[in-house]
Amino acid sequence: MANTVLLNNEKHKEARVVLAHGADYGENIHIVPILAAEVKNLALNFPLCLIKDAESGAFGLYALLGFEAGENLFLKENKWTTTNVPLNLKRQPFTVSFSEKKKDEDGNPSAIISIDEDSPRFKMGGSEGYALFDNDGSPTQFLNEIKQLLADMVNGTEATKLFVQSLEDNGLLEQLQLDANFANGENKSYGGLHTVNLSKLMGLKASVLKGLSENGYLQACYLLQFSIGHINKMHELKNQSLNS
Repeated sequence: MANTVLLNNEKHKEARVVLAHGADYGENIHIVPILAAEVKNLALNFPLCLIKDAESGAFGLYALLGFEAGENLFLKENKWTTTNVPLNLKRQPFTVSFSEKKKDEDGNPSAIISIDEDSPRFKMGGSEGYALFDNDGSPTQFLNEIKQLLADMVNGTEATKLFVQSLEDNGLLEQLQLDANFANGENKSYGGLHTVNLSKLMGLKASVLKGLSENGYLQACYLLQFSIGHINKMHELKNQSLNS
């Protein structure tokens, strides 16, 4: 269980963060939420899809990393075999919360950075990893880069919601039925995955397509559909692991 506390330059003046990879660092997961802004890069490596949240009923964007819980087929010997890693993994062990007590210049709740002190990436003292604060308590370059990453994620969250809502409003989502036959003889089916129906996309009015293009949505739609082909790569990696 996470032990998330507010980041503080006094309490955490000797804190450091390790950027190693692997299951020991929480990267053994089979799906991870992503932002619309990540689609362009992540579509080069992972199958991307939409999944509906069982509680809220809202669709979200996700990258598929494996077929089963606790399985990341793109990790090999604690190294990623891909050129990109989803931001939701790169930002660990940091998170952002919002304070109603503090407001920004526009009167909105201020964003506050927190850190998970129970994360294996978190170290107090020593020389392993990257320091968060300089001797005078000011943020290190590493922490400033983390702050920018978190800011990009906060700003990208609303943009992602708008993109997904546009797909729903235009009736572009279709369900994927994923059937897989594995080297160990198992035959499994996976439901709940959705992608963009390109036939419906091209059937939209020219004015609607123009609007989607101007927002960058049209390219993202094609990339989402293109990325589904990486499921074949996942299947290959899965069978390799079963045969090793």
